[in-house]
Amino acid sequence: MTEVRPEEILRRIVPPFDADAQIKRAMSSCFYQDGVDLLELVLQGDRSTRAHRSYQAKLFVNLRMAIECFLKSMIISLSDQSETPEQAYNCAKKSGHDLVTLLNKVRDRTKGKTPLIRKSTKLLVRDLDRLGVGLRYKADVTAALLAESFYESVSMTGQFSSTVGSIDWLRKVLEHSRYLSEKTLKIHSSRFSRHKAMLGTDRGPYENRLIAFMKATKIRWAKRRPPDQGPV
Repeated sequence: MTEVRPEEILRRIVPPFDADAQIKRAMSSCFYQDGVDLLELVLQGDRSTRAHRSYQAKLFVNLRMAIECFLKSMIISLSDQSETPEQAYNCAKKSGHDLVTLLNKVRDRTKGKTPLIRKSTKLLVRDLDRLGVGLRYKADVTAALLAESFYESVSMTGQFSSTVGSIDWLRKVLEHSRYLSEKTLKIHSSRFSRHKAMLGTDRGPYENRLIAFMKATKIRWAKRRPPDQGPV
């Protein structure tokens, strides 16, 4: 009776190795995890007693960045099989902080299909895009408040007071961010369900392809450490 090696058995169970799909999965996951981390920072920060407006502005920036990361993850997850990991990553990354551009790219990748993102969230994302990411420092918040009239500031109707300066508004953004987090994970899981695992013999080819990808996309530290160096 011919002996069947364990790796041959596993090879029949594990889907065929696809280095490009594995890298897309990894990069989509990176953006998703970044978004989840930023959401957690907001949730922890919301418990703080620091209720002044420059602190709220920093919570807003984290929320906005989380949404940006979720959209970038979606773009990679929705990439066509013929698209290389470099092309998919650059498509997401090179949009920078432009949420409307990212939203449009997600839409373009789902043409002819049911819209992935609900209308209310898309409208909110467009509002966030107009606010930008410039409200990171107290001096910027002071300037934003000076641009409002006394009535707008007190009545919470000014451009800053009614948005970033409002806890209720920030919590609404948080709710939409959580919705995007769930959507992102669902798309990622559906797209890469066949690429969750690889055999030990696939690890070397995967790492070589990953290093080539990182060099091509100019991600730092894209080199293998010496074998005798051990964990860093």
